[in-house]
Amino acid sequence: MAADGRRVLGTLNNCAGGDTPWGTVLSGEENFNQYFDSTGAPDPEGRLARYGITSGGRGWEQADRRFSVADEPHEVNRFGWIVEVDPDDPGSTPVKHTALGRFKHEGATIRLAHDGRGEWLPHVVDGESRVEGMTVAEVCTWTRLAADRVGPTKMDRPEDVQPDPHTGRVYVALTNNTARTPGQIDEPNPRANNTFGHVIEWREEGDDAAPLRFRWKIVLVAGDPSDPGTYFSGMDRREVTPISCPDNVAFDGEPGHLWISTDGAPGTIGTCDGLFRMPTRGRDRGLVQQFLSAPSAAAR
Repeated sequence: MAADGRRVLGTLNNCAGGDTPWGTVLSGEENFNQYFDSTGAPDPEGRLARYGITSGGRGWEQADRRFSVADEPHEVNRFGWIVEVDPDDPGSTPVKHTALGRFKHEGATIRLAHDGRGEWLPHVVDGESRVEGMTVAEVCTWTRLAADRVGPTKMDRPEDVQPDPHTGRVYVALTNNTARTPGQIDEPNPRANNTFGHVIEWREEGDDAAPLRFRWKIVLVAGDPSDPGTYFSGMDRREVTPISCPDNVAFDGEPGHLWISTDGAPGTIGTCDGLFRMPTRGRDRGLVQQFLSAPSAAAR
């Protein structure tokens, strides 16, 4: 809702993003559920609940009834997408890429294969659904439910993903997951009640985006370095800075310089959120060092 009273359908709760090779910017509509009042809205198949659309929202429905799911049951489906924006063309219209599926995206990034080709995971292929019992529209709109049927590895709140521009290796920040139980521990998610989060690196075959196979390793298990359960790519834990809840990641112009911003440190490790540098190669690989700290209680 614009200040002069004009309606702006637009986009909301945009979080992390990424650049594209053609100069535009991608942004994720994360946690859009909190803007919608689901009071009285039927949900016989649990679709709304799977997206966390279960509360009274933030009161936006008091200004515009389209934020009431009971009144406008399809309005909520407008959000939860990856949005592409051209920052060099103020007259351009942002594009929501429905083919990428609807989650509660934190962000996205694009890396082209060396020969310019690639292949999507088989949720929708050649205009046909590959998810049993779901149409193409259902796969794209209720992608979380489609993923439940396909059965991918469930990760601990992946918040941002970035490729190293020099090596092509990809890094994903997994902020935390306090709901993971001991019985749900697996190799890429090694901790129950994962309060502090971790970072994973994967390397596609040939360091090319086209192959469908890759290898992965955990490069950071965050927390207080005095905790023997933490891991800093083999770096001596006495040399590193405490870090919790890795949220956004980015590379600077120097080879292997991964920057990590955190989201949730005050409530987990007792320090302010901040910005950290972690080399991903060489003898300093895993040497987490804090560059700045957010002001105390900044999130409030």
